[in-house]
Amino acid sequence: MLPVKKMKQKVFLDREIPKLLLSGNWLSEAGFKPDDSARVAVYKNTLVVRNVKNDKEDDNIKN
Repeated sequence: MLPVKKMKQKVFLDREIPKLLLSGNWLSEAGFKPDDSARVAVYKNTLVVRNVKNDKEDDNIKN
């Protein structure tokens, strides 16, 4: 289980917003490497994290 922390930023007019930091070997096992970029989508209270590199590979397969 990962804790969801709060953070304050002046950009958000001093509102508290949720913050989630992900790390672990499971990211490597899922195909993520240091310096990769991730895309996060929200669907029915679920976060889906995808490696942008893998998205590009998927696009190439479809063409």
